[in-house]
Amino acid sequence: MSRALASLLIVAAASFTLPAGVSRQARSLVLENVRVIDGTGAPPIERARIVIEGGRITRIGPPSTVSAPPKAETVDLSGQTIVPGLIDLHFHIENDPRLALRQLSYGVTAFRDPGQWNEKFDELRVMIAADH
Repeated sequence: MSRALASLLIVAAASFTLPAGVSRQARSLVLENVRVIDGTGAPPIERARIVIEGGRITRIGPPSTVSAPPKAETVDLSGQTIVPGLIDLHFHIENDPRLALRQLSYGVTAFRDPGQWNEKFDELRVMIAADH
């Protein structure tokens, strides 16, 4: 698994909505039956297994090569696809930090805002911290 794919999938795994009754990362989490597109041009991994331990993706691949930890919570993502986060290289936060959060909801996990001062992001940092 490439380091870039692992980094991008961490964001994807952290931001998807879990089904009712499945808790956030208290123990190991296994995402089953998901199509993984790694963005390298390689064919997708169909019906993949993604193992998340301690809040980090530790393994990705077909179930024949990736074992699930004992007592892990399992989420069946049949029909779903995980892709690397998108990067917007020309974004303007203006004076509305909600624009950055909207970008995240569209799959943009990183952006570059040319010409903005760091202070423009203070309110965004506060909003993100309050959500945790």
